[in-house]
Amino acid sequence: GGWRLFLTLWLVLVTHALLDAFTIYGTQLFWPLTPTPASWSAVFIVDPLYTLPLLAAVLAAAIRGPARWRRGMLAALAFSTAYLFFGLGGRWYAEQRVQAALDAQGIAVTGLRAVPTPYNTLVWRTVAKTADGHYYEAISSSFDRGPPEWVRHPRGVELARALAGVPQHQRLRWFTDDWLRYDLIGSALVVSDMRMGVPGL
Repeated sequence: GGWRLFLTLWLVLVTHALLDAFTIYGTQLFWPLTPTPASWSAVFIVDPLYTLPLLAAVLAAAIRGPARWRRGMLAALAFSTAYLFFGLGGRWYAEQRVQAALDAQGIAVTGLRAVPTPYNTLVWRTVAKTADGHYYEAISSSFDRGPPEWVRHPRGVELARALAGVPQHQRLRWFTDDWLRYDLIGSALVVSDMRMGVPGL
């Protein structure tokens, strides 16, 4: 009936937005309200282990018929959902390990975020901001036996003064929750989202 079609289309739209929120890039789940975009950082923006089982189930259903492949589609959906929550657990574990290592060294941070490295949820890149305008960057895995190692970088926050009052800069600070790094490269001021990739390299 019509309500089934409506429910199907509604779920397509809603679950797509929720999936965006599970990435580090995030999305404005509560638009038109303007809190910082929801960014739960459970999976990389592109992750074949999440996508391929769903794609295989859809293709099989298209070839064999949805009625005959119903269990396969449900199994793929259950796996993909469990994978998202596995990513959330991996992020929490990575953040706890790095926070504990920083605490053991007496290093105070004002913010800390773990993000999955490309195409997996087993190796995590964690960035931690300090009040003196620097940040620490660590790579860790659930398989590590020793404490995570890190490098310390300047954020270049003094360079941000040149952007005071620039609307695009203010919006970028809002969108990223101020996870920004500033570099003067030649005559260009480059602003990087610290959550993405490895800034400065």
